[in-house]
Amino acid sequence: MSLQELVTSLETSQSQFQKETRTVISTIQTQIGEMATSINKLESRGRLPSQTVTNPRENVNMVSLMSVKGTEKSMDDKTRIAHILATYTP
Repeated sequence: MSLQELVTSLETSQSQFQKETRTVISTIQTQIGEMATSINKLESRGRLPSQTVTNPRENVNMVSLMSVKGTEKSMDDKTRIAHILATYTP
């Protein structure tokens, strides 16, 4: 392969790489725009899911954990606590 052929091959590879990079960057920009739109919609509703709500019953200071029959070993701590809280009735 001659030097000219190597340079031409390198130019072609470089050009293709640049096109692919531009495509990826464009896709990422689109995704970031979509995420920003989603966040704005959530904010317009008043609260993001991660924002906490003040406990309306100020005298409640702890939660008693109870056993989750049969599923306790298959759940991680966060899932177990979420399940307990979801099924808890005062």
